[in-house]
Amino acid sequence: AERNGVTFVVFRADITRNRVDVHYLIENETESPIPMTLSNADQLVADNDYNYYPPLDPQGVRSIVLQPGTNFEGATSFVGSAYYNRAEFLTYGINNIPGLGNVRVRIPGPYTH
Repeated sequence: AERNGVTFVVFRADITRNRVDVHYLIENETESPIPMTLSNADQLVADNDYNYYPPLDPQGVRSIVLQPGTNFEGATSFVGSAYYNRAEFLTYGINNIPGLGNVRVRIPGPYTH
């Protein structure tokens, strides 16, 4: 997703038997620093059958100031078994990204046909 000089990319998702780790990159392509509060409570993972995978640390919060022309690599872990649920895809969501808003990313699951 890209808007207002802010880019958000999911670059890796590790799906194991009982956990999903989503790795993302946020880039500031503006001329100004952007303060951000990245809260695990503002993130979600759900599968194609609407099974919800809660954050491993729902209280986790990271505050950063993203300087112009720089990026931030982050990751959030979620609890749940996409294997047990035979998930064909997962939807990762993160809300409240300054300059960007809310983002949803579709991730192939372990049971992609």
